[in-house]
Amino acid sequence: MGSMPIWQWAVAISILTAARAPQRTYLWRNACKKICNGIRFFGLQLSRNLYRSFIVHELAHAIAANNFTIEHVSTASQEYIAYTVQLATMARSLQKSIFTTFTHEPFLNEGEITSLFYYLNPEVFGVKAYRHFQRLENGADFYRRILTGGFQPME
Repeated sequence: MGSMPIWQWAVAISILTAARAPQRTYLWRNACKKICNGIRFFGLQLSRNLYRSFIVHELAHAIAANNFTIEHVSTASQEYIAYTVQLATMARSLQKSIFTTFTHEPFLNEGEITSLFYYLNPEVFGVKAYRHFQRLENGADFYRRILTGGFQPME
């Protein structure tokens, strides 16, 4: 089974406690703004909605890590789940902005879903993964294959 890195626990705990201490969430977002100053994600400046989508992305990693039934989990498998959850749950206006800029087709076959592709262009990987996930023959069944080792992408 995959183990969740400590930083993912920290993010999850900060989210869960944010309801009790809204200023903590505000401080995390402001710290992120300072660290990420000028860096664009999906071609966009960091906004509240984009920030929230990254929190969802990290939570998806945390949840998936505790549900893998295989010992070695590829980066591509982890990121496929995290990006598809992130893009599926973000504000529709933000999603529209991203998909207007990133017009890439879905992965056409499973052989295209590789860790190398993710490392070379994470944003395009995320969009292609989301569009692949949206296809009728994929979706939850593909998640199940990822979590149980039925899908083993090339590293």
